[in-house]
Amino acid sequence: MNNEKFPGKGLTWRASLAIIFSILIIQPLILYWVLTINIAPTGILIWMILLLWSELSRIFGRPLSKQELFLLFAIQPMTITFATWFLTPIKNMYFGIDEVVRGLGISEVIPSWWAPSPNIAKSLFMEKWILFHPAMLWPIVISLVSACLWIPMDISMGYICYEIFVKQERLPFPSATAQALTISTFAERRPEKIRPLLIATFIGAIYNLLFKFLPWFVGPFMGAMGLSGVAFVQAAGTVSTVIMLPLDLTYLISPYLPGAGFAIGGDILFYVPGLLLPLDVAIAQAIGGFGFYFIGTHLITKYNLWPPGIEWAPTWSLGHIVQRSTLYFYVSMLVGMSLAATIFPVILYPKPFIQAFRSLSRRKSMQRQEDEEELPRLHILLLIFFGCGIGAVLMNHILVPQFPIWLLVMFILFGSFFASFVSAVSYGVTYSGFALPYQKELLIYYSGYQGRDIWFAPLWQSVGGALLAQNFLQADLCETRKSEYVKAYLLAMVLGILGSFTFVTVFWYISPMPSSNYPATLINWPIDATFWARFQKLIWTGYVFRSDLILIGFVLGAAIYCLTTKVFRAPYILISIITGAQLGWIWYPPPGYASLAEGPIVLSLAQLIGSILSNKVFVRVFGKEKWDSVKSLVVLGLIIGDGLMELLRLTMILIVKSIWILPF
Repeated sequence: MNNEKFPGKGLTWRASLAIIFSILIIQPLILYWVLTINIAPTGILIWMILLLWSELSRIFGRPLSKQELFLLFAIQPMTITFATWFLTPIKNMYFGIDEVVRGLGISEVIPSWWAPSPNIAKSLFMEKWILFHPAMLWPIVISLVSACLWIPMDISMGYICYEIFVKQERLPFPSATAQALTISTFAERRPEKIRPLLIATFIGAIYNLLFKFLPWFVGPFMGAMGLSGVAFVQAAGTVSTVIMLPLDLTYLISPYLPGAGFAIGGDILFYVPGLLLPLDVAIAQAIGGFGFYFIGTHLITKYNLWPPGIEWAPTWSLGHIVQRSTLYFYVSMLVGMSLAATIFPVILYPKPFIQAFRSLSRRKSMQRQEDEEELPRLHILLLIFFGCGIGAVLMNHILVPQFPIWLLVMFILFGSFFASFVSAVSYGVTYSGFALPYQKELLIYYSGYQGRDIWFAPLWQSVGGALLAQNFLQADLCETRKSEYVKAYLLAMVLGILGSFTFVTVFWYISPMPSSNYPATLINWPIDATFWARFQKLIWTGYVFRSDLILIGFVLGAAIYCLTTKVFRAPYILISIITGAQLGWIWYPPPGYASLAEGPIVLSLAQLIGSILSNKVFVRVFGKEKWDSVKSLVVLGLIIGDGLMELLRLTMILIVKSIWILPF
């Protein structure tokens, strides 16, 4: 193998030390943030850790290489994911004894392997070492076994998706590419690269200061929302991300086009990702957002298709329109369209898939071995994937023995390929990507199984392969061995689980949850339980899933794919339309979480405007070659600058929320 491809080692003692630092410092900080204000600025924390270690290493005269910085950056999501891992069984236990949950009859069907029974739970709140109690054994064991199964599955699917969509299809992965370029810029500090990044970061910070931070800071003194139309997106009384309020024009359209929704984004960060998108992808996203929630919802209203008990009113905002139409119509349609987006590329253009599997099934040619790192053989990847997948099937079968095992096999094993391929293509051509909604609920509903225990089973599909494929691409761009990334990924998993167990135990020992020492648990957990219970009852009704709409979505998706591929030679238009219909929408929101419900229209149109500016204006102003070399840095710089001020704001909130419990 040619060492020029990998000039430096990434998993050094300094990178390992940074991973340990993230566990010891960042995990308890995130956990305390969540317990106190119910949110943690995880996105900007990743960049802050990168900047901190980059500058410290330079101060001590040993700058971190881009390989080390990449590993430090890439494993942070694992650290953050596991920060609240062992908080989940405690919160599940609280849900079981909540009055609303009991009133809706859900407490009676909660199995002991998901959370301790309500009778035992009441006494557990008096325990000092709750995670060591025997009643917590099975919830913890099942969560750990699940992690040990889905992570190897994700890694093997990551290699397969990388070979198909990065090496064979050569998708651009705009977000991952921009991040890799920014990491390299921080490491190499070339003036022509670092200058636009720093300028964009400064502009992003000033923008946040003037239009978000100051209006938030002086808002209480000026009444209402303060200045500049700033919206405080809140979840159950807890302050979340500050955004510039979208201008909702639905009320002006309603008298003429009932049910049609429309809004204009007010935050510059809505437009920034569009700078990285090709114009055809941005147009397709806008078609998805506009077509579903302007044209589609108007037709639903015009022909009176809303379900019984749901009547459109002229007072509906765009957020109401998106939430209701998504739940009652578009979940089913998008499932059908996503199924078409997975099946028809394999049928009409199987060559990339065949080449990818052939490439993984045999030794690489000498030329390829000289050019890049050799990937694991296909039989090894499939052995890991199916071995862990069968383990997951057996675990669910043991927990719910009456549920058809063949459906578990289809869902966990073969469904993972379907979900991973759809997500990988989406991340490959758009900025944000998406994951298929409500797959578990869809399986249970159509299975005909009447028991309620299956709803609590650890049923999941391996969808992390799409994200790992992105990280493998970033490893290539940062000249890092993928094997080193996998080792760092597994190290972060092990340390993250140990850290979460330790810190949750310590926080509980200080004070049980919920308690006044952790304000978010007192404010949010009861409301979270109510939202969770209502969501469970709604899913149990099965109204979310409609066979006719799934079939319509599949036929529509097939027609769009065949037309755009055969006529316009644009095979990724369908997946872009599906992504545009879901931008900003969170399919599995934490109960009570207020997402940007207006996102599909607001974000898709904003990114279209950003793409037009990038491809038609900035290319002419700066020249195509120069603009292409810096646009990723401009995008990430603006996001980082805005995030730094947001981190400062949330830190101030954390301090205020923390000091009120002091006795003086």
